[in-house]
Amino acid sequence: MSSRLNLPAVRNTFNYGVEALRNYMLTLPVLTLGIAVICASCYSIHAFTWGKLNLATELGLWAEGVKSGQVYRLITYPFPHVGFLHIFFNMIAFIPLSAHFELSMGTFRYLYIFFVVFTFLPASIYILSSLLPFIEAGLLAGTSTLIFILVVWECRVPRPLSFCGLFNIPSTVYPLFLLLITSILFSGVAFWGHFIAMAVGYAYIFNYFKIIIPATGYFQRLEERTFLTKVVNHPRFVRSVEQYGLLPTFQTEIDPSDGSISTNSDSRRGIRTASPIQSNNPSSNASPNPFPGPGRSLDS
Repeated sequence: MSSRLNLPAVRNTFNYGVEALRNYMLTLPVLTLGIAVICASCYSIHAFTWGKLNLATELGLWAEGVKSGQVYRLITYPFPHVGFLHIFFNMIAFIPLSAHFELSMGTFRYLYIFFVVFTFLPASIYILSSLLPFIEAGLLAGTSTLIFILVVWECRVPRPLSFCGLFNIPSTVYPLFLLLITSILFSGVAFWGHFIAMAVGYAYIFNYFKIIIPATGYFQRLEERTFLTKVVNHPRFVRSVEQYGLLPTFQTEIDPSDGSISTNSDSRRGIRTASPIQSNNPSSNASPNPFPGPGRSLDS
């Protein structure tokens, strides 16, 4: 039996994987891609300086640093990572979750929620919790806190979820199970940081932060600003739409060459809009229904 390695097949498989990864990266919305690039840049600085410049300690969330006046740590801690495996597994989990959330909310709305609700708020609670004697608040860095918040958001609709294809878990307790597994398998993870992030995620899906998040109309008016035209018209940018009661607009056209009928939507014309059905409401559907005809409000 021949044990030779089929080099052409290996090469074709590698090329296919690279092309698939390239095509996937080209479809990522702008903010998700920007966060991933910043994280990769922070780790590259750490790697190219052979660890002499450790941005995890310089930018990570550290209670004593914040108390001494380094308040920038409250918003910079998600970007640096402590090692290759740390950033590798975090990006594998974060990128698809973040892309789905941005496509559902819109880029500007996600930008606000990312820094105010998903980053600054959990960090502030984490620093305040460090004052309690039974909580050991160590250095917190990486996108793992964001991952827990986004996992909670993905689990807002009750349904069974498979864990690695082994067994099903109710989505309502899936984040708790994930927190337990990560705490057991990975030593040194910031349990309290992840727990606080998960609590913030549950508070978000139940609309407890609605008072500090502007309405969708605010972000729509922001997108209409003249000086933001180039940003809003970028193919990776996701426009905001009303979160409740609006249906996507589709247009039916007849191809004169062969008489075939094609359906065009805003996304096919290079305009990406947030899903009108998805919201932070737990009863929302996961995917919009492509009803033909002009979009209109259900309550009009």
